[in-house]
Amino acid sequence: MTRFASVCLLLLLAGALALPATAAFLAGQASDPIRPTERLRMVCEEEASLNRDYTVTRDGLILISFIGAIPVAGLTPVDAANRVSEELVKQRILARATVRITRVAAENAPVRFRGAVRTAGEISWRDGLRLSDLVKVCDPTVNADTERIEITSADGGKLVTALSANSPLRPGDLVHFPPYTGPRELYVLGGVVRPGSMAWTAGLTLGQALTAVGGIGAAGDPNRIRLDRTSREPLRLAIPEDAAYPLRPLDRIVVEMRPTPVSINLIGDIRRPGSYPLKPGSTLLRAIADAGGIPEGRRATVAVIYRLGTKNNRPIIVDLDRVRRGLQGDVALLAGDRVLITDRVPKLAGSGRVALR
Repeated sequence: MTRFASVCLLLLLAGALALPATAAFLAGQASDPIRPTERLRMVCEEEASLNRDYTVTRDGLILISFIGAIPVAGLTPVDAANRVSEELVKQRILARATVRITRVAAENAPVRFRGAVRTAGEISWRDGLRLSDLVKVCDPTVNADTERIEITSADGGKLVTALSANSPLRPGDLVHFPPYTGPRELYVLGGVVRPGSMAWTAGLTLGQALTAVGGIGAAGDPNRIRLDRTSREPLRLAIPEDAAYPLRPLDRIVVEMRPTPVSINLIGDIRRPGSYPLKPGSTLLRAIADAGGIPEGRRATVAVIYRLGTKNNRPIIVDLDRVRRGLQGDVALLAGDRVLITDRVPKLAGSGRVALR
């Protein structure tokens, strides 16, 4: 022992019977046990020469001046600081020892993961590593709550985040995927046979959920399915491509309706029969004019408008001569109208539909 150290010991022994040792620690210290090969930073307010970083040996020890090897593996940083403080007083190195121990994130230390994952383990840290990269390795189970992922940093700080936030990861982070404990239902809405809520079960897929509500209705569009999930942007899906997409509790699946037609169709005694875009304020006479009018030599006096949603699917019969003379108002056309221009009122099928021949 050096002369300087001997003098220090003599001075400190005089206060050996002073107040019992206590330890002051930073709030929010990590509760995870210390592991071999970790780096710890120790601060002792009463003895600055002890203030430095220590590497835990493979046997779980840290080697400290004056007091030798202290076993810390399996202890929390707070418990380890208490043990060091007790040894400093017990061996009469200090009369009072206020010690603080925190973790130090070693350069390129691996990122660990645990909880509701297929297999707990770790992944090598690299610059730019994010939560989405980790998920590809740890494979969270369908029961994992990916809206409340806990990331504990090497210095004890804790962040609760959602997978959609795709948070960056730092060396030494511990990522915990807690099991989901909230409501276990989801919603299937829009163009399905029986819209509403349904029970969520582990492994439920989009295709299974749609089958459970009777499938997509006639007005529903299988290529325009929106999935709304908390804390993330809506996701666009389609059937059958995404039938195996896994669902989570509280998901909101909306099957959007098929686009409404924005055109009209003219057939019969017309110069240019076919489909035409519906213009704002479009009327029967204007549509006939846009289609080139009635061919020369034809006396078309009747317009038969077949319109979706009319009672019993009965067509609308319009006397063109009365409209032209102003004795009857021109008829406004709607998207999807199918207009037959003819010289006589056609026969109607039993259902009331126009019998187009």
